[in-house]
Amino acid sequence: MFSQLLYLFPRTEFQALVKRTYAERHARGFTCWGQFVAMLFCQLGRARVHTPVAALRPNQVGHADEPTPGR
Repeated sequence: MFSQLLYLFPRTEFQALVKRTYAERHARGFTCWGQFVAMLFCQLGRARVHTPVAALRPNQVGHADEPTPGR
């Protein structure tokens, strides 16, 4: 269902707008498309902000709101 919703937003047109507005000139980590997908996922799932980030970046452990494991 989520992929069907993303189908409504043509990625080539999205990328053309990103390129025309230089939106990724200072981007670090996420591309504009990746950030859009994560924000859409949050809105649809009513998730906390870092939930899709953790799902999209499984190699990173922890978050600022989460306690660090004991050493």
